[in-house]
Amino acid sequence: MERNVLYIGADDSNNHDSRTARVLATTFSIFHKDSIYRNFPREKNHKELFYWLGSDKQERDFRFALLTESYFNSMQPILPFAIPKLALDYVPTLRETPNKVWISIDGILPRAHREYIRRSLNPYFKEIVINNVIKRRNIMARRSHDKKLFCPTVLKMADSCANHIYDYFSNSYLEERVVLDQSRLRDIYLELKAK
Repeated sequence: MERNVLYIGADDSNNHDSRTARVLATTFSIFHKDSIYRNFPREKNHKELFYWLGSDKQERDFRFALLTESYFNSMQPILPFAIPKLALDYVPTLRETPNKVWISIDGILPRAHREYIRRSLNPYFKEIVINNVIKRRNIMARRSHDKKLFCPTVLKMADSCANHIYDYFSNSYLEERVVLDQSRLRDIYLELKAK
């Protein structure tokens, strides 16, 4: 088991029809067990998220970007441009900087977006692994509660985190974990689009 690896899950709040806000969330763990694929109930379970975050406060955490302009709700995908900034905000809180980062992202990213993440993180990590994940559902299940998601724990927690923050984004506790505002993401996006 590699101890010097940072596992990251990245997902958004999937509220593409919203004109009010969109949350891009990353969750962090140094535990290999959080990178292992397993089945999860399809329903959102915020208690599970809080338990996961609270069970080892020094080794697990989250960061997020809150986008409030409809401009970003139509821009696809924006998550890859937020991941490096969110990750680099978290890394200084660790006792030692990991050699390797293993990023599990919801969805399939184009090569250019994966390369952007690698270029952005390359100065800080010796090895960068980007794991594109489609959270599989058991579509053959007859009952809704039998349908499961199959993904790494760190990604499921990012999904839960993004949705929970979207539901409660006015909570003042969350303000200290906002890393990006929409103006910086717009700059990054326009720089890349110009290339």
